[in-house]
Amino acid sequence: MTALFYLLIILVQEGIVNHFYWFALWRGIAQGLYWVAYFTIVHEVSSNQNRHRYLGWNQMVMGSSNLLAPVLAGFIISLFEGLMGYLLVFSLAFLLFLLATMRSFRLKKERIKHRSYYMKFLPQILKRQQAFRSALIGWFIIGFPQGIMMYLPPILIYSIFEDEGMVGYLNAGFLTISIAMSYLISRFANIDQTIKYLWIAAIGFFISGTFLTWEIAVWSVVLFMVTQNMFKPLQANAFAAYYFQWLDRLPLGAEFRVESIVLRETIINVGRALGILIFMLFSQEIDAHTAGFIILGVMALQSILPVLINRREVVA
Repeated sequence: MTALFYLLIILVQEGIVNHFYWFALWRGIAQGLYWVAYFTIVHEVSSNQNRHRYLGWNQMVMGSSNLLAPVLAGFIISLFEGLMGYLLVFSLAFLLFLLATMRSFRLKKERIKHRSYYMKFLPQILKRQQAFRSALIGWFIIGFPQGIMMYLPPILIYSIFEDEGMVGYLNAGFLTISIAMSYLISRFANIDQTIKYLWIAAIGFFISGTFLTWEIAVWSVVLFMVTQNMFKPLQANAFAAYYFQWLDRLPLGAEFRVESIVLRETIINVGRALGILIFMLFSQEIDAHTAGFIILGVMALQSILPVLINRREVVA
């Protein structure tokens, strides 16, 4: 569906402005299918012994792609006049997703006994496995700040520098920090230290928020974003690795892996949507003084994550 999305853009071209609602719906469904399938594959190609390493390399590759792709796309677009540059970029995207789809069928699948959809057993699983319920709540706690942080940091950066080029350069620098942190995670992290990693990330997030409570200035915003991008990969990898452990512990085991990923995606996106909605409702009341304390409060919520996890469940 993602490949076809780009193909349709190539075919429709300027006509997309008359049908952008349908394109948005198509894109949303494609993204939902993509991430459910992607995280299911992550479980199939990794194990508890190497999952931190795999997730670390995964974030490095994705971060590098997010860093280089806009530069490459901008360069291609600048070489041509009119829509030709855009058509070449979308054609390249179509070919890449088509190739990825074809290659994905060569991945070795986990063997399962049945192909039934077991979401109907979720209430029983939550009742018997309370720690799994806490893990699901954890995804909401991660998603809620992400919704708010989709808006506030770019707004803060632009309000200070008032230069879109500078915003782009800074974002590239922040992303580079995340890539470097992901590399360290792939080298040194292990599954037994999950709670420690979540506490370190929570403390790092809280410290990053304190910078903005002093004043909204160049130094505080830059320090906030640098610290954020240092600890974000650590939290994401640690909690994802912990959650993937549950796919082997639940009564249905790998039979419930797709349902577990659907739950993960649903809950984290509900958290993001709620964060965006709350920000939109109260955005007019937010000024430079209150923004710092709002972000600090959002960052403080991250300390709930390590509390939700039972140490015995981590090492089991």
